[in-house]
Amino acid sequence: MLVIIIVLSFLVFFWVTHSVQSESLLVIPTVGVQSSVKYVCGREDQFVSWSSIDDVIINEVIRMNRVLYYLTLLVKPVNQTTIEAESIKLIPLFKYTKPRLVMLEKIYSELQNLLTETQKGDAAKGSGDIG
Repeated sequence: MLVIIIVLSFLVFFWVTHSVQSESLLVIPTVGVQSSVKYVCGREDQFVSWSSIDDVIINEVIRMNRVLYYLTLLVKPVNQTTIEAESIKLIPLFKYTKPRLVMLEKIYSELQNLLTETQKGDAAKGSGDIG
């Protein structure tokens, strides 16, 4: 009986301390994207540099009888010598709060605009006179 009480109290403690309060996304063009998850006790941050972001997609996941949508960053491999399809890393954003598709589409379009503007800027810098 004591073991059951200890296990249940541990599970309740774990559930309370690992409950997600909020998720946020900080985008600084040409620098990177930081995804933050705030728990009841603490937070977790993940940073992806702008140069390593290949693309951003809305990923569709079917789970049981539900369709879930995740905003996902496609990250280039660190080692550029062997670029293979399976070497691209997927980083899902907003895994816990699961915003609706309409909200994800707004964030997606803003991120896409920023990515294409930076890629156009890089292409414009690359063409022209050397000097």
